[in-house]
Amino acid sequence: MGTIVIVDDEAISRQILSAIVVSVKTGHEIRAFACPQEALDWLTKNPVVLVLTDYKMPKMNGTEFIKLFRNHPTGAQIPVIMVSADSDAATREVALTGGATDFLVKPVDHNECRELCRTLLA
Repeated sequence: MGTIVIVDDEAISRQILSAIVVSVKTGHEIRAFACPQEALDWLTKNPVVLVLTDYKMPKMNGTEFIKLFRNHPTGAQIPVIMVSADSDAATREVALTGGATDFLVKPVDHNECRELCRTLLA
């Protein structure tokens, strides 16, 4: 099927997003990373079908992560969902112009996240 990657420095957020993605019932493997650089290192060697990333993380924010991922040949066409507690229009615009496919606000609405993942995986 493929692998879905979750990048978030908070363990509880990784657990919540993993549970939501599993509930899509796609049969995809889920890989979760606390460190964006570790995720990028893994992503350069492994194909994925979807990435969910937090915006505010230490050392590298979600927009920087997405730009680096998009620069890799395998990352150019993969859907990426930015997840952030910042709900203001400026953060959303930075995420979307920075390469995010879509944007979700924390706390994540489980149904919205599930349907967005289902749509992007279709």
